[in-house]
Amino acid sequence: MKNINAILGLVLIISFVLGCSSVSGKKGDEPKMPDIGNKEEKKDNKGEKKSPLPDSRKVPLPPSKKQDNDDPAPNGGGGKTVTFKVAGVQMDLPDGWEYENLSDRFIVKSPDGNLQVFFYVPEDGNFQGANQRVVAEMRQYLEEINPDFENERDSINGIETISSGGKAFYEGTQVLWLIYVYKAPNAPLFTVTVTDPEYFARHKESYNAMMKSVRRV
Repeated sequence: MKNINAILGLVLIISFVLGCSSVSGKKGDEPKMPDIGNKEEKKDNKGEKKSPLPDSRKVPLPPSKKQDNDDPAPNGGGGKTVTFKVAGVQMDLPDGWEYENLSDRFIVKSPDGNLQVFFYVPEDGNFQGANQRVVAEMRQYLEEINPDFENERDSINGIETISSGGKAFYEGTQVLWLIYVYKAPNAPLFTVTVTDPEYFARHKESYNAMMKSVRRV
């Protein structure tokens, strides 16, 4: 009887922990993980879920300044540091994450390639209303864009930020999107992420560390 009571108690504790693990989406938190329902999931030949995601190299951007970044250099912590010269800030890449240094954007990818973040500096250089302009661009490739939070103001390492995030659909699959705009010293640095909620949950610790590492040069 004692063993049965112990097992029931353990089940209740696990249920409570899982029930409290959803994210609030308030300022300083991650957005809620969307409920993607019971749609049939696509699998690759290893049996892992495969969700269609937009190609960060081809996502349409507003007219943007040419990136003048050197290739990331080892930072002594197992990862690499990239300097965004146009914006005047630096950022640490997590260990094992890959990058593409293109002319109009800088793309960072998780080791499995499923979480991609792209960075760019628009020519207009306007920090105010930045998130609304990014959402307008996303409407070219996403549908049913619904925010969980909008225009949340904060600061990271003394740099003012505006962020928004929520859910949308890409090719019929629900995705999670996040926008961070840093009021960098030289020009605002825009960052956009569109991914499957499961992929984000898998890499959110590294993602958060990377986004919080942005600092003045």
